[in-house]
Amino acid sequence: MTIRKKSTSKSAASEPTKAPARRTLPILEAAAPVLIGLVAFALISGGGILDPRNTGWLVIGDPAQHYLGWLFFRAAPMLQQPMGLNTDFGMDLGGSIVYTDSLPLLAFFFKPFRSFLPADFQYFGIWILACFVLQSVFAWKLLERCTRDFWIKALGSIFFVIAPPFLYRLHAHEALMGHWLILAGLLLYFGKEHAPLRWAGLLLVATLVHAYLLAMAGVLWAADTIARLRSGQLRMGRAAMWFGASTAPCLIAAWQSGYFVLGSAVSGVGFGYFRMNLLALISGYPDLSALFPGTPGMIAKRDYQGMSFLGAGMIALCVMALGEFTRDWRPAVRRLRAHPILLAACALLTLYALSNRIAIGAVEIVTIPLPAFVERLANIFRCSDRMFWPVFYLIYLAAFRVLAARYQPRVLAGVMAGLIVIQGIDTKGTFRLLRGELEHPAWTTPLQSPFWAEAGQRYRKIVFVLPYNAPRGYYELCTFAAKNGMAINIGSFARVDLKTQEEIGKRIAAVIREGRFAADTLYVFGRGDLWEEALRLKGAWDRAGVVNGVRVLAPGWAGCQKCVSAIPLRDADNRVLLPYRLGSKVDFTLDANSVDYALDGWSFPEGWGTWNNGLAAEIGLHVEDAIERDLALDMEFYAFVNEGAPIQKFELLVNGTTVSRLVYLSGGKKTARVIIPRDVATSRGGDLRIRFLLPDAAYPKMEGPPTPDIRRLALGMAQFIIEPVAYVP
Repeated sequence: MTIRKKSTSKSAASEPTKAPARRTLPILEAAAPVLIGLVAFALISGGGILDPRNTGWLVIGDPAQHYLGWLFFRAAPMLQQPMGLNTDFGMDLGGSIVYTDSLPLLAFFFKPFRSFLPADFQYFGIWILACFVLQSVFAWKLLERCTRDFWIKALGSIFFVIAPPFLYRLHAHEALMGHWLILAGLLLYFGKEHAPLRWAGLLLVATLVHAYLLAMAGVLWAADTIARLRSGQLRMGRAAMWFGASTAPCLIAAWQSGYFVLGSAVSGVGFGYFRMNLLALISGYPDLSALFPGTPGMIAKRDYQGMSFLGAGMIALCVMALGEFTRDWRPAVRRLRAHPILLAACALLTLYALSNRIAIGAVEIVTIPLPAFVERLANIFRCSDRMFWPVFYLIYLAAFRVLAARYQPRVLAGVMAGLIVIQGIDTKGTFRLLRGELEHPAWTTPLQSPFWAEAGQRYRKIVFVLPYNAPRGYYELCTFAAKNGMAINIGSFARVDLKTQEEIGKRIAAVIREGRFAADTLYVFGRGDLWEEALRLKGAWDRAGVVNGVRVLAPGWAGCQKCVSAIPLRDADNRVLLPYRLGSKVDFTLDANSVDYALDGWSFPEGWGTWNNGLAAEIGLHVEDAIERDLALDMEFYAFVNEGAPIQKFELLVNGTTVSRLVYLSGGKKTARVIIPRDVATSRGGDLRIRFLLPDAAYPKMEGPPTPDIRRLALGMAQFIIEPVAYVP
C-alpha cells in the first residue's frame, strides 16, 4: 500500500492543511479535550486521589512536604503578613507555603473554609485532575493552529497528556504538573493579537502555583512582548504600561505568598548537578521507558530531575518530521525565520538547562567556572533542566505542524494512533509505578502511646534536637504537632538557610547543656550526646524516656497527676545508648536508622550516607547480645581528600581505647574491618562508644553540588555492621 502525502509545493507546505476537514459538531470539539483529560486522569491515577479525605498517598517523599505545609498553613492566622507565612512548621527553620510547594493558589482559596473542611482535607487530587484537563485543552488549542482535523487534534492532545515530563511530575511534584501554563503561554505567543490582560492573568496564576513555571511563562511573555515591539504591533510606551500592569500583581502575589521570607537563602544549591543531559530527549528513566531506559551514569548523576524524554512514540513522529524537513526544508525555515525572538529565548532556556557542567550520557565533557554571584543567581532555579520544558513542547508542536502539512489526515491519524499504543506499552512501567504510589493505603501514625495525647494537650511546641531539613521520622512528629496545634522546629522544605540552621542548633545545644528546658516545650532527641546531657541536667519534676522509639524529655511531667497516670516516664527507662543486635546493619543514608546511634560530630544524612562535621565523630550503642569473643566492625565509608587535605588519618577509639589507625591518600568509597578486642567491648557492660578522631578534616572548596560548603569533612559513613569474629582453628 502506498501512503499518500500532500503536495510539497511551496504554497501547500507553508500553510496548515488545506484539505477539506471532516465536519464535527461544535459540542464535540469543545467536549473532546476535556474528555481526554478526564479519561487520562482516571486511567493513570485510578481516581482515588480525588477524594479530599484521602491522604494516604501524601505520606511518602515530597508529597508529605506539600501536605504538611497545607496542614500547618490552614491553622495559621488569617490576617498575618505576609499571608503565606507558615511559622509553626519549622519555626525559624521554615518559611512559607511557597517553600513547601503547597500550591498557594489553592491554599489561599480553601483556607477561609477551614472550619467546614474535614480534618484530613487535601486539595492536591483536585489540582492534578485540573492539570490533566487543562493540559489537554491547551494542547488542543495549539494543535488547532496546525490542523483542522478532529482526529489529529484528539490524538495529538493524547500525546501531550502522556508526555513523560508531564506524567513524571505526578511522581512527587504536584504543583509542577501545571505544564498547561507553558502551553497557555505558547498559545498567547502565537496569537494574532497582543493579549496583555491574558498574559497578566497567566503570570499571576503561575506566581501562585510554582516559581519554576512562573520563570518559564515569564520568558515566553518577554519573547512575545519583544517580538511584537520588533514587528511594530506594539509601541514602547504601551509595552512599558503593560509591563508594570503585569508585574505589579505578580510581585504583590509573590510577597503575600512568602517568596521573600528567606532573603538570600532562596538561592539554594545544585545548579550544574540537576542539569539537562545532551541525550535527555532520547533517554528515559528505566521505569519510564523499556526501549530508551537511559544510562546508569546519567541516573547516578541525577540527569533526570527535569525529565525531557520525548517518549518512544513521539521519537518516531519526530524522526518522520525530520525526514520531511530534510526532504523540503525551505517552508519550515521560513516559519522559523518568522520567530527569531522565540528562537533566541529557546536557545537561552536550553543553555541554562544544560548548565555550566555539560554532559553527554555518563560523560561530563566540559565544566565552565562561574563567578560566585552568577552561581548564586543560577542556584535560584537549581534544577535547571526543567527550564527546557517550553522548548520540549515546541518540539512536539513543530513535529505535528510538519506532518500535518505533508500527510493526508487519515494516514497521519492512523500512524499517530499506532504510535500512541507503542508509547503506552513502552511506558507501562511508569503507569504501574504511579498507580502504586497514588493508591497507597491509609496511613496510621506509629505514635500510639497514650503519652502523645497528653503531651499534645500540655505542650505548645516541639523542639527537635538538633534540627535539620527532613530528619528521619519528621512526618510522624509534624503530623502530631499540626493536629494538636503545636509549633515544631523541623519539617521538609524546598529551601533552608544553612547558616540559620547552624545558629539555631547552637542555641538549642546551649539550652540543653545548661538545663534550661522551657515549660511549654516537649524536647525530642536525635542527637545521642545531647540526650545524655539532658538526662544528666533535667530538673526534679522533668521526666524523660523512649516512647514508641522516640527519645523525649517532658519538662514538668512529674508535677502533672493526669500526665503521670497516662504514662509514668521513669528514670529506669532512660537508656542513654539504644539497643543493637550483633550482625544488624546501621545505615547512614537518608531516612535510615543511623540517627539512633550517631552521637556527636555528624552532619545531616544524605542519599548516599552522612559526613562528619568537625575533628571528631562518635557512635554509641548498647549490644544486647552476650559478647563472648572479639568483635569485628565492618564499615563502608568515603574518605574526603582534596588539595587542602591530600591525606586523611583516622584514629578509632572504642570505650576510650585506640583499636585502629587508618590512613588514606585518595578519596572515594572505602571499606575497612576493625577488630574490637573482647575485653574492650565488655569494659562498659555492653555499651560501645566508637569515636573517630579526624585531625585532617578540611573545608571543601567545591564538593558535590557546586557551592561552598561550611562543614569540615573527613569521613563519610555509609553503613557499618558489628558481628563476632569467626576464628578458624
